[in-house]
Amino acid sequence: MIARHSARMERLVSDLLRLARLDARQEALDLAPCDLQQLFNTVVGDVAQTAEARRQRISTAVDPEACRITADPAKLHDVLRNLVENAVHYSPDAATIRLEATRDNGAVHITVSDSGPGIPPDDLSRVFERFYRVDKSRSRPGGTGLGLAIVKHLVELHGGEASAENRPDGGARFVITLPDQPVVV
Repeated sequence: MIARHSARMERLVSDLLRLARLDARQEALDLAPCDLQQLFNTVVGDVAQTAEARRQRISTAVDPEACRITADPAKLHDVLRNLVENAVHYSPDAATIRLEATRDNGAVHITVSDSGPGIPPDDLSRVFERFYRVDKSRSRPGGTGLGLAIVKHLVELHGGEASAENRPDGGARFVITLPDQPVVV
């Protein structure tokens, strides 16, 4: 029990330090061409064991026009991993999670869709706030409550936007919009 609580505290301190660096603009982008299908495959591999234990399937689809983007691959990996881990956690057993990329109007749109409980409409505008929890059913043991705040900061560092919405057929959808050429903020 001590080891579990110690590991959680370590994650919390690490996340808080990262947010402080992001707030102070001390994290620089290391821009490089990114192959989104390869990045998606890496993230899916990272969470495969957890998803398989719950009989979940993670599908990926990358529009050929969106397969390459200029971004910081490590930071984009962190964004996607957080969103996919959340989708795995909040989706029911045997669900399908969708990870997709499209290009439109000079931007790449990356979506992570789940079939979990969705997000109450009053909470949608607040999910990217630090420590904000929608309700106990969306609380995750071991989570720090900072993951989506970090996601938002990392996306904004690329000059992009992060948003959340509910899917008409149930579940949540997180949309990351990144410009073709990052506008470093």
